[in-house]
Amino acid sequence: MLQSRISAALLTAALLTAALSMTVPALAQDRPQPAYHRTQCIKAEPGKMADLEQFALDAGHKGAMARANAGEFASALFLRSVLGGTEAPCDFVVVTIYNGFPPDPDSAMKLDAVLVAQDGFGRAEKGDYIRVDFMKPRPGQAEEWLKMERESFKPLHQARTEQGFLRGWTVATLAYPSGTSLPYTGATVNIMPDWKAVGNPGGGYAEAFKKAMPNAGMDAISEKVSETREIVRTELYRVIDMVGPMEKATRTRR
Repeated sequence: MLQSRISAALLTAALLTAALSMTVPALAQDRPQPAYHRTQCIKAEPGKMADLEQFALDAGHKGAMARANAGEFASALFLRSVLGGTEAPCDFVVVTIYNGFPPDPDSAMKLDAVLVAQDGFGRAEKGDYIRVDFMKPRPGQAEEWLKMERESFKPLHQARTEQGFLRGWTVATLAYPSGTSLPYTGATVNIMPDWKAVGNPGGGYAEAFKKAMPNAGMDAISEKVSETREIVRTELYRVIDMVGPMEKATRTRR
């Protein structure tokens, strides 16, 4: 029997969803309103990972395509955790993305969280690897953190994308739930085109830094990063299936 586990992992899945919202073709970067999302964190029983993935790629894929073509949502993604094991918060994450606020949730699928993708570029493709860095701004530094991401890291990662180390990048913030007790309230996503890029996360930084910020010092930027936020967790996913209206999903088999 396969089961879906609703737990603290929902926050992980929800942040991942917001981060991906600016990387799918249905959601342009210059859209006038933010995208909203529903997520489902799925934990398979031992030995059932392959069965669950096959079901999602077959019956799940067909159902998602029908719903997308009917206009129920803008896009959907099916992601598999690369960092497996019994302690992994999610074996799979199902992401459903809407062009406006999601419909009233029914008993089968509750709203896990409400998130906003603040900035980003590029898009995920089949087989890409998604590294998510979950962050918590230091007290009083939330606005400064976002400013730093937009003005420093965005052009830096755009330069790295031109070099082939990345395919895209996004920064997202959590709207609901909220409060000081949350372990993290934001995330950045690096979309990597292959496994080689995963193994070289700092690839191209020196050259990209000179191009993106020729008048800034790397030591000063590093110090500013430490002052504004901390990374509390990093997770790695792979894009297995993508669905959009009137188009075939792209799939990656193991």
